Amino acid sequence: MPMVMQLKKIFSNVISMIDRSFKLTILAPGMYGGGAERSMLKLAGGLVALGYSVDLLLVRAEGPLLPEVPKTVRVINLNASSVLLSVPALIKYLRCEEPIALLSVLHTNLIAILAQRLAQVSLRVVVGERNTLSYTTKHHKADFRMRVMPYLNRLFYPWADSIIAVSMGVADDCQVTFDFVSDIPVSGSGKYRYIISEVQA
Repeated sequence: MPMVMQLKKIFSNVISMIDRSFKLTILAPGMYGGGAERSMLKLAGGLVALGYSVDLLLVRAEGPLLPEVPKTVRVINLNASSVLLSVPALIKYLRCEEPIALLSVLHTNLIAILAQRLAQVSLRVVVGERNTLSYTTKHHKADFRMRVMPYLNRLFYPWADSIIAVSMGVADDCQVTFDFVSDIPVSGSGKYRYIISEVQA
């Protein structure tokens, strides 16, 4: 199945009601060469091919994958020294550009939710969860950030409109870790498989 058709199927219940004249924004720390960054590049290109206007918002516009960003995707550099310090610039972007939806991955999930609340703008916030938090927390007890992450996620994730898990294992872990998440339906999409769950009101 062509990538564009896979993307259309995967994200149908997130973007199907969005008018193509509106802007979609993807938020990431940078283009550092991992699987998440590569999948976001393919997603951005696929959404543009479907007729959407797409911004790729980066905490720092750097990394080996940066030259691979499709020319049809606008890259915006928040130019912050850390993910947390990018919040003011992200709030300003949301207020000025008014995207209809914001998809976040990796370490930007929490600030995406926080910035939307502080900016007081109307848009759908979709967070992509790639980590099995119960495992990460158990095996990285010396890392304070990893110890507090489940608590922060339980605090912020209920404000997200949707959660996307990268695998069935991550999806199952989310259901155990976050009691606010409803049953996660499986969306079969071949190699590029995502499971989409709506957060309960």
